[in-house]
Amino acid sequence: MTDPYANGVCTYGEDQAPGAGCIKPTGHGGAHLVTPGDTSDLDDDRLCDSEFPGDDTFVGQLCTRLRGHDGDHSCNASIAGTDHSRRLVWP
Repeated sequence: MTDPYANGVCTYGEDQAPGAGCIKPTGHGGAHLVTPGDTSDLDDDRLCDSEFPGDDTFVGQLCTRLRGHDGDHSCNASIAGTDHSRRLVWP
């Protein structure tokens, strides 16, 4: 079987957060599958301070992208009382 990652990982969406970017192989077809990476090792002063405006379930979550990023704000938020999480995105 041929290794789909023989030429590496797609570089789309890479950021300073460890593991950020598309996780598909270089040259993949279709849409990118982007992960925000692990921001837990970054100093809080390097992270965006935009706050999710809220809805019935979530309010006050902070953006986990780097300060000064382009595009929408986003974060992964746990759904209370479950093992599930939801990706929140806001302008």
